[in-house]
Amino acid sequence: MTTDEYLSDAQRLIGMAGKGISEGMDDKEVIAATTFFSLGVERLLKFILADVNPVFVLSNGDFKNAAPCLYKHRFVNDDQHSVTSSKPDHEVVSYRVALQRALLFSAGVKENSQLLYSLGLCCINQKYAKKLLCFCKKLRLYGGNFQ
Repeated sequence: MTTDEYLSDAQRLIGMAGKGISEGMDDKEVIAATTFFSLGVERLLKFILADVNPVFVLSNGDFKNAAPCLYKHRFVNDDQHSVTSSKPDHEVVSYRVALQRALLFSAGVKENSQLLYSLGLCCINQKYAKKLLCFCKKLRLYGGNFQ
């Protein structure tokens, strides 16, 4: 994905989470909103990383793998298989790794790291889910300017 695609996905998913936020949400609505929010934040973290250096999003960032993943369209000599992988691994980092890396580059991520780490947990209780959704509302108030 490109930087623009990560940002667009983040805005769309966080927007989907924020549409139905209200005090009277039932459990299913909380789960749905938290899921969309979590996915949106993951894309947002990867946007931050890709904006600094797209290689930071890849699980395998060595040149042999990263060059064909990110820049194959710019190759002028495609027969350099000793230098690049013919079957590059397009796998991207997990949410937790993206969060750890984004902490280096974003003050907003650093300020909200505890809340963002709770998104990476397998189970989020109702109290944390409501806090996360309040954070989601704040993100929407910034009009998509997430940094």
